[in-house]
Amino acid sequence: MQLADYLKQKNLTYAAFAYLLGMTSTAAAMNVCRYVKGTRKPRPAVAAKIVAVTKGRVTLNDLYNVGGQS
Repeated sequence: MQLADYLKQKNLTYAAFAYLLGMTSTAAAMNVCRYVKGTRKPRPAVAAKIVAVTKGRVTLNDLYNVGGQS
């Protein structure tokens, strides 16, 4: 499942999801936005947190676009 789909399904804002990830910087919501839009890939530690917080619904393959699917 794509991160954008997960956020929409759970009715989460970028800021709320960043909070769930433990991201507290002022740019945290912008980073999540960039992950959703694909303009930035999360660092491995953040990617692992995304997988954990979403209980595996968003996978590493989804985050890093492995297999060329979008």
